Amino acid sequence: MRGTILNRAIDTIDKRLDLAVAIERLEPLDRAIVRYWLQGYTQREIGAAVGVGHQRVSERIATTFYRLRSGLT
Repeated sequence: MRGTILNRAIDTIDKRLDLAVAIERLEPLDRAIVRYWLQGYTQREIGAAVGVGHQRVSERIATTFYRLRSGLT
């Protein structure tokens, strides 16, 4: 049982490290959008912060998260 919990914890850490590396490899705009999104900003707030419309933010979030999921599975 103890080994299973430890293995799950290690897997979780590995996945977080993989995600962190994948985020760092994003284009600067996508990286900024993801970081704001992870902090709980709305699409309008993100758009205002990075200088694009909220629709563009929505599109970039969808595309970026699809790419991140595809690369991490």
